[in-house]
Formats: sequence, C-alpha cells, structure tokens
Amino acid sequence: MDKLHSHNYLIVLVGTIALSVMTFFSEGINIRAFIGIGIMLASLIAAGIGKFLIQNHFIKALLINLTPSIATFVYAFVLGGNSVAFLANFVFLSMMALYFDKKYIIYYSVPVANIALICAIFFPFVIDGANYDRVDAFTKVFLFDLVAVVLYKAVDRGRELLSQSEETLSTINNNSHAANDIAINLNSAIENCKNGLDNLSEQATKVNEAASQMNTVIDDTTNATISVTEKIQDATDEINKNYELSKELDAGFEKVDTSVRAGNNEVNVVKNTLSEMAETVGSARGAMSELMNEMSKITSILEEINAIAAQTNLLSLNASIEAARAGEHGKGFAVVADEIRHLSEQSSEAADNIHKIINGLSGMTDEVSNRVNAGAESANDVVSKMDTLVNVLTGINDSTEVAHDLVREQYKVIESVRTAFDSVNSDIQTLVATSEENAAMISNISESIRQQEEAVSNVDDGIEHVLKLSGELKEHFN
Repeated sequence: MDKLHSHNYLIVLVGTIALSVMTFFSEGINIRAFIGIGIMLASLIAAGIGKFLIQNHFIKALLINLTPSIATFVYAFVLGGNSVAFLANFVFLSMMALYFDKKYIIYYSVPVANIALICAIFFPFVIDGANYDRVDAFTKVFLFDLVAVVLYKAVDRGRELLSQSEETLSTINNNSHAANDIAINLNSAIENCKNGLDNLSEQATKVNEAASQMNTVIDDTTNATISVTEKIQDATDEINKNYELSKELDAGFEKVDTSVRAGNNEVNVVKNTLSEMAETVGSARGAMSELMNEMSKITSILEEINAIAAQTNLLSLNASIEAARAGEHGKGFAVVADEIRHLSEQSSEAADNIHKIINGLSGMTDEVSNRVNAGAESANDVVSKMDTLVNVLTGINDSTEVAHDLVREQYKVIESVRTAFDSVNSDIQTLVATSEENAAMISNISESIRQQEEAVSNVDDGIEHVLKLSGELKEHFN
C-alpha cells in the first residue's frame, strides 16, 4: 500500500510540475498564473502531508488524490477556464481505482462529480475551457460519472477477483510453501543420498583397496605356502633319510648289544681265570714264604755245622799237638787227628758251599718271591681292572639298551612325523588350491566393486542434476 501511495504521489508531483510549466507557456507570467500555480502547489503540499504524516491509508489516499483534484477546479476557475485541468480528474479517478476498494472510488468520485456538476451548471468554462460549450461540459461530467460507475463496478468485480486471486494466491502460497518444504526435504534427502553414495563410494574404494591388499596377501601367502611346501618336502626327504638311518642304527645297536653281551661274558671268563691265577700266585707266594723259612733254618744249621767244624778243627789241632808231645805213641792219634782236621775242613768247605748255594737260592727265592708278589699284585690289579671293565661293559650294555630304546622311540616319532608331514603337505596343497580360488574370487569382487563405483558415479551425477533442479525449484518458489 505504501508503495502505491508513493507511486500516486509521484504522479501528482510530476503532473503539478507539468501543469505549472504549461500554465506559464499558455498564460504567461501574470498574477492569475502565479495564483493558479500556488493553488496547485498548495494541493501538492497537502498531498505531501498526507503521504508523509498520515498513517491511515484511506485518509492518506484522499489527501494524495482528492486534494489535487479539487485544486484543479479552483485552478481552472482562477485562470478563467482550462479544459486540461478537468481531464486530470480522470487520471486521479484511475489512481483511486488502483486501490481496488469501492470505498475509495465512492469517497473520491461523489464529491468530484458534484463539484463538476455544479461547475457545469454555473461555471461551464471550468469544465470545458474559456470557449466552453455547455453541452460539452455536461458531456464531460457525464463521461466522468460514467467512468466512475464503470470503475466502481470494475473495482467491485476486481475486488471479487482479487479476493479469489488472494485465496488462490494463498492456496498457491501454501502450495508453494509445501512445495518449498518438499523441495527442502527433497534437497536434504538428495544431500543425504549423495552423502550416502559418497560414503558408499568411499567404502567401495576402501573395500577395493582391502581386496587388492587381500589379493596381495593371498599371493604372498600362496608363494610362502609354496615355499613352505618345498621346505616341507625337503624336510620330508630328510626325515625319510633319518628314518632309514634310524632303521640302520637300530640294527647296529642290536649288533652292538649282542657284541657287548658276548664281550661281557668273555671278560667274566677272563676275570674268573685271572682270579684263579691270583689264587695260584697267592698259594705260590705262601709256598715261597715257607721255603724261605726252611732255607733260614738250613742256614742256621749250617752255621751250627761251621761252628762244630771249627771246634773239631781246633780239637784236631790240639790233638796233633798232644800227639807230637806223645812221640811215637802219639803218631796214630796224630793221623786220626789229621783226618779229623781234614774232615773238619771238608765239612767246613761243604758247609760254606751249601751256605753259598743257600744264599744263591735265597737270592733267587727273594727274586722269585718279589716277582710272585708283583705278579700277584698285577693279577689283583688286572682283576680290579677287569671288574671295572665289567662295570663299564655293563654300563655300556645299559646305555646301549637305553640308546636302543631311544632309537626305537625316535623311530616311532619319525614315523609319526613323516605321517604328519604327509598330512600337512596334503593340507597345504589344498590350501594353495583354495588360495588360488580365493584370489580369483577377490579379482571378480574387485571387478564388481569397480563396476559398482562406476554405477555410483553415474548415480552421483544424476543426483547432482536432481539437486540442481531441486535448488532451482526452491529458488522459484522462494
């Protein structure tokens, strides 16, 4: 409404200025021209007061339009007639019709029509100019009234149409708001869909990257599995070799066990023989000891014989001396004494020889005794060593039995490991085949994801287009 007031006031301002200029050109510069222009300027001021100071739209419209309209009658009356001034009322009437309110038409047209009718009766020059024709004046007034009635009906009909238009516009506005809300919701849904597609695209990209990484891992796993298979095959070959060696080692331990048992028996025989020899040497050592005792006794007896021979020799010497003293009577006794002396000397020599022999035998006996003792000690030492050897052989036999048992256990373990390796090798072969199948499947998945990304990209382009149309729809309804 304020915009319409401003528009009408601008028309009044321009019209007043134009009418003032026309007045100077038509009337010249004189008192009547200044009075007429002053009247129009006064009406313009009144219209300005209504425009800028009055808040009521109806009063404001009357001041803007009715005041200048009445001023045109006064202006024409002062100038002595001016047909253009009355024609301005048709413009003011049209301006009042722009408010689309019958009240505005009535309150404007009724006073103006009455003033025009009075002027047509009493002052026709005000309506038709200085060279007036009363019929023309009444005709112009009639035309004004007719236009007022037509505008009244038009405004009435226009008001109805405006009311309907307002209702329609309200409905359209409501629909526009609803459509705007729909557009906003659609825009939001499209944005969410776009974000979802972006997330889906990102997830698809991540899945594709993960699939690529998984494919790489599977390739590495396959290569590692093949390498492990080769190593397991090598280990299986080594286990088979160890298996054969274990069999040979088991047979060797059987032979060693038999040999150790036989050696143990032979050592026991030798030990028994040496024990018997040690006993024999011990008996010989006892006999030698008894022989030494007997030889000591013989030596004692020989010493006694030597003592007796010395006494006998001394007695024979004394007998010879006594026989020499006896002379002839003692010759026979001297012969006996010589024989006894010779016998004593022979006994002494025999005793010495026996003593020498006994001493030689004693030395030999000592040497034999020493050797017998050494032999006995050696025999005892050999018996002790044979006991140690028997213990060692027994320990070797026991260790051989333990080692044999361990070899048998190892043989069983190797057999189990070989069986397990065969099973693992079979499982790894299956794993390699499965890995190859998984690699092919992941490759297919990657291709499907790539196609899905292309489809998502196409859908994203479509959503961008729909989003653009939604934005245009939103701007259109706003």
